[in-house]
Amino acid sequence: MNKKKVELLAPAGSFEGMKAAINAGADAVYIGGLLFGARAYANNLDTQTLKEAIDYVHIHGKSLYLTVNTLLKNEELNEQLYDYIKEYYEYGLDAVIVQDMGVFQFIKENFPNLAIHASTQMSICGVEGAKLLKELGAQRVVTARELSLNELKEIHDQVDIEIESFVHGALCYCYSGQCLLSSFIGGRSGNRGRCAQPCRLPYKVMKDNKQINSNKETYVLSPKDMCTIDILPDIIEAGVYSFKIEGRMKKPEYAAGVVRIYRKYIDLYLEKGRNGYYVEETDRKELEDIFNRCGFNQGYYKVHNDRNMITLKEPVKRTRNEALYEELTKYIENESKEKIKGRLTLLQNTPAKLELEFKHIKVTTTGNVVEAAMKQPMDKDRIEKQILKTGNTPFVFESLEICMEDSIFLPIQSLNELRRVALENLQKQILSEFRRENSLNYKKELGQENQKRSMDEKPILNVYIEKEEYLKEVLRFSEVDGVYLDINFIDKPMDYYIDLCHKSNKKCILSLPHIFRNTKKTTFQPYESLLVSNLDGVLIKNYEEYQYIQSLGFKKDIIIDYNVYTFNDKAHEFWIKNNIAYDTAPVELNDKELLNRGLNESELIIYGHLPVMVSAQCIHKTIEKCDKKDIKLYLKDRMNKQFYVRNHCKYCYNVIYNCEPLVLLDNKKEIKALTPKSLRLHFTMEDTKDIAKIMQWYIDCYIYDKSVKHDFTAFTRGHFKRGIE
Repeated sequence: MNKKKVELLAPAGSFEGMKAAINAGADAVYIGGLLFGARAYANNLDTQTLKEAIDYVHIHGKSLYLTVNTLLKNEELNEQLYDYIKEYYEYGLDAVIVQDMGVFQFIKENFPNLAIHASTQMSICGVEGAKLLKELGAQRVVTARELSLNELKEIHDQVDIEIESFVHGALCYCYSGQCLLSSFIGGRSGNRGRCAQPCRLPYKVMKDNKQINSNKETYVLSPKDMCTIDILPDIIEAGVYSFKIEGRMKKPEYAAGVVRIYRKYIDLYLEKGRNGYYVEETDRKELEDIFNRCGFNQGYYKVHNDRNMITLKEPVKRTRNEALYEELTKYIENESKEKIKGRLTLLQNTPAKLELEFKHIKVTTTGNVVEAAMKQPMDKDRIEKQILKTGNTPFVFESLEICMEDSIFLPIQSLNELRRVALENLQKQILSEFRRENSLNYKKELGQENQKRSMDEKPILNVYIEKEEYLKEVLRFSEVDGVYLDINFIDKPMDYYIDLCHKSNKKCILSLPHIFRNTKKTTFQPYESLLVSNLDGVLIKNYEEYQYIQSLGFKKDIIIDYNVYTFNDKAHEFWIKNNIAYDTAPVELNDKELLNRGLNESELIIYGHLPVMVSAQCIHKTIEKCDKKDIKLYLKDRMNKQFYVRNHCKYCYNVIYNCEPLVLLDNKKEIKALTPKSLRLHFTMEDTKDIAKIMQWYIDCYIYDKSVKHDFTAFTRGHFKRGIE
């Protein structure tokens, strides 16, 4: 099959949604099974129905991609994943969409002929990340929604990998894969497909204890839906191959309606080019009627962030266009038919023969012996009428040649049986080209035996700081082994900070930005000048930074933060094998799951207001203005919880922090039993005068085994005990 210049990829939250999308013109669908999909509450397909869906798309010359785009715990990866994938793999599954690096490695090893698409949950934001995934074996990268046309073109020009990007539907406020808000406030993790969408709720924006947003503009985290129908030529010319429509939680009519309009305009561009491209107003109106959230925006293709992208006002309940939805049901009820050619041969005293041809596939089926007519011979028109009855099959005759002798007879029942068997044989032959044999013998991985350190060993204590004024306080404590310096506050030569740390006998580790988007070119202080020879290490937070640091030949420690997820042994093992000194333990696993995974080469965060959202949008710009100033804002929710918001202007992203600090002072016994490689305190918004007090509590508790009474009134133990589903 010749590869199209553009693929139109549709959501399928059900079998009916899959049919509707294919019948409306989608080239491929992405769909979830019963496990490991990022839409756990969709009407996901059971095993038999999913296999029927695979056959359905293949008969129609389309593709089906299975969402395996959540983070997997050890027991899931080792005990469930192989059997789950195996049946679909052998049946002809076209690709899997993957977030978890452990899952990525597992599929590559056990199902080497199965294409892997790197999920948007991996937050791939540029050339470096795409290069890494290409080198690791990904066929396609689903880019972060926040990328511009120029950034997409850079990836297309520099990396030989398929690019898939969202073109229509809902937008997350946060970079996909970087959101823990639902997880921390309600225990429903987006990384496990269970996001409760707290971004769609109202918030007051607080500054100096005063609300600064209007009571009519409280939906500050809720983006409008994206619609790119007017800029499709730009996106195609930027090098995007797969045009992805969001909406697995929506009705089949939604998929059909959006697909048919995007199909129309993709085909228009491919036929007539940019100069012949024109969008009819009636089609724009139809997209609005199908679904929109307070109107549309064009996504991030031409803007980095924008107030007009956010709903701000409470979404108005719309009256559904019932006539339109009724019209769209035809895509569910009426199946598209594939054209076939036929040749029927009926010769006396010879078995009846029906030859069918579909594209390059030919099948021949024989039936009962044709007899001499005793009374009335068979009528050619009636024979043709019977053979052309393809009924509920996916085929329709484009042409039928009938070669027959005079004065012959064959019962109608025999003729019908010949047609039925011939069509079944054709379908089997078409689908046989997709079937695979899995010759590998999978051996369950029981997990690594972690050589644990003695619980009596003095733990290594590192401190992460996001403000320069914290550094002096931290350096006073001889018990601290290393200091992570957040790159956003660095405004002096790096040697200045390194010298201060080294004079206090502490390692100096530079923490790179949450998001790496052309920052090596655009910031006033290039990375190369920061990565000086006497720096002790770097803490990285995304795939781009890893690839970039590797390309520089950096020889000191490379540490990955918790948002480069290592939920399972396989993911952890991958990074350790690829020159990572150690990783940061996942913050969504509980103590028992951490014990199962092992922390021998992992750092555990035991204090801090952890980031729960990283966004390209800016609260300060949305409500006030963009003035490149670090402004202290809070989001107050309906429960009067306040979430600290920091605008990092140097690298142009926002971080929203959890309303309560993670405090694990009362869990020393369980944490020591885990024997982590090191412990981390994370300081973000604390008053400088409180830094020493908090540090002393933790040092007394973990270094000197003293009993500590702290005065935290509002705090959380995160997922250390509760975990996530």
